Amino acid sequence: MVDVKDNPLGVSWQDSSLIPLLNPGNIMDYFSSRSNSFYDRTCNNEIVKMQRLNPEHLSNMTGLEYILLHVQEPILYVIRKQHRHSPTQGEH
Repeated sequence: MVDVKDNPLGVSWQDSSLIPLLNPGNIMDYFSSRSNSFYDRTCNNEIVKMQRLNPEHLSNMTGLEYILLHVQEPILYVIRKQHRHSPTQGEH
């Protein structure tokens, strides 16, 4: 048997009660749900959220962040985890 630590591709997370309500405006809130083990609470997104800043502040920060990379409504939202090295350069 393969351990999840060795092959995380078998791990998934969802909150089926919210899936019908998802849209580009709320997908990042959905992704940052407390029950989502993929979301790193030390990321810049969490700092911005806790300080009630505009998400545009992420572009002025350095460090770990999540961005909405691609949307194909109604069901596909691609979120990328990346490390921003400078205010002008994000890198995955």
